[in-house]
Amino acid sequence: MPAKTSAMHATIRELLISSAALFPKKIAFEEKKNGEYIPYTYSRVANDAERLGRALCARGLRGAHIMIIGENGYYWNIAYLAAAAFCGTAVPISRSREIGTVMSAARDCDVAAVIYSDNCSSVAEALGNTLPTFAFSELDGLIAENAEAETNVPEPDGTAELAYTAETGDTPKAVILTHKNICFSVSQMSGLIPLGVEDKLYSILPVSHIYERVCGMLYPLSSGACVAYGEGLRHLSTNMRITRPTVLLAAPLILDRIHGKIWANIEKKGIGEKVRRAIALTEAAGPLRTAVRRQIFAEIHDSLGGRLSLIVSGGGMANHETVMGLRHFGIRALQGYGMTETASLISANTRELHEYASAGMPISGGTVDIYNMQSDGIGEIRYRGVNVTPGYYKNDELTRKTLRDGWLYTGDMGYFDRRGFLHIVGRKSNVILTARRRAVFPEELEALLEANPFVREAAVIGVENAATRDYDIVAVIYPDQDNLRAIYGEDCSHAQITREIENVIAGVNAQTESHKRIVRFALRSTAFEKNEAGKLLRSSIIGGTEII
Repeated sequence: MPAKTSAMHATIRELLISSAALFPKKIAFEEKKNGEYIPYTYSRVANDAERLGRALCARGLRGAHIMIIGENGYYWNIAYLAAAAFCGTAVPISRSREIGTVMSAARDCDVAAVIYSDNCSSVAEALGNTLPTFAFSELDGLIAENAEAETNVPEPDGTAELAYTAETGDTPKAVILTHKNICFSVSQMSGLIPLGVEDKLYSILPVSHIYERVCGMLYPLSSGACVAYGEGLRHLSTNMRITRPTVLLAAPLILDRIHGKIWANIEKKGIGEKVRRAIALTEAAGPLRTAVRRQIFAEIHDSLGGRLSLIVSGGGMANHETVMGLRHFGIRALQGYGMTETASLISANTRELHEYASAGMPISGGTVDIYNMQSDGIGEIRYRGVNVTPGYYKNDELTRKTLRDGWLYTGDMGYFDRRGFLHIVGRKSNVILTARRRAVFPEELEALLEANPFVREAAVIGVENAATRDYDIVAVIYPDQDNLRAIYGEDCSHAQITREIENVIAGVNAQTESHKRIVRFALRSTAFEKNEAGKLLRSSIIGGTEII
């Protein structure tokens, strides 16, 4: 079972005040500005959040819904904490959303004011005629007012935030999350990934996403740890060498990028075979394997800051080959599973108890069940626990459809293995059902395709075949041009790419049952569109492809 969790705070306000009392001089956040990292202590975080909350309440916003949109950093966090803990309800929105979507969210969520980063000024211009807006650059001035207005004191069952689900093809939905929902997930994290005052988490995923917000901001803030904000994915290695984190939260796409960059550097130095032999030899080290690998591959660890002990992947199932590939260098990557509707947590692997190909075991205090299980053990995953949303804001129909008899029906399909680890096979809405009522999960085939070095990204769809009155399984492939050029040179031809992808498809078909075999494929010249969590936008699959 997962490790024992720490005591649960009743509200985000209580969490913040408690941490400020326990760790007043400890650095809570550090952020790179003008070439240097600026530290912010726990005491300052609590003080600034409360003062900003008072300033907002003084402007008639006590109990109001406050939208926050902008990039990761100190002022995003302060805006969120002020809104959720001292003013009313936070409404975090990704800055990657189109203005029309943001305006719809503001209307649908009854937003009364907007706090935005200066590079999201177009949002302020669009909403400024109807709502008060505050730029991040104005927040210091609001904090300095030291207003004496009465703040909102939240209740555990009160709404802390309206969290928008990440778009994966469906219309995004505003999920009600209470203080109890969020604080329960925060308390669970201490049993899954114990953090202390010596730990530092490097933040790379958008904090507007529930996974990063709960696990990568609020949880470290509850534990005395520090969160460092850098300059984005392009500068990941440089920033990590300076900040020297112990933990990194990542999405599968980031894991792939880290693993790919490591091997690209190895091959560039011409030491690929030497490294592969070293990996094979360390398998004999037994329980000391990780420590030995960290020593042998010290240069790789130094490139990541030298202290990184764990990468936690969420927002989708990571490529198994990537997870195991990082492990070969002594970098442990563990996967978890959750939803916006569960304040980011349902199951997780831990250092002590893990199955690398799985989504882990259900969190303590939560229950996972497989609904309508078929003969192969697969069914819809449903969950119940303290962190389950009360429902969707102003959408009773969807609430009734998703929450039934105390269970949250996730829409994800999966199964338990014999040891009790949960495995995700795909979305119920994505499943391709053949004429003989046999299920094909696109995500399963996509993982097999993407394990090949000539495939950078893949998506699988079902295309109706009038002649057979069934679905043809079609793969849409974005080839890995770098690896193809490494074999065929810079003038790699279309025919050579096609031949290699045909071989990839044949290899995948040899591993699968007959009803899952890919009969056609398409090539893309560009990467697939993705949401803020790095998940494929399935509505964009066909564009820019050539059917082979």
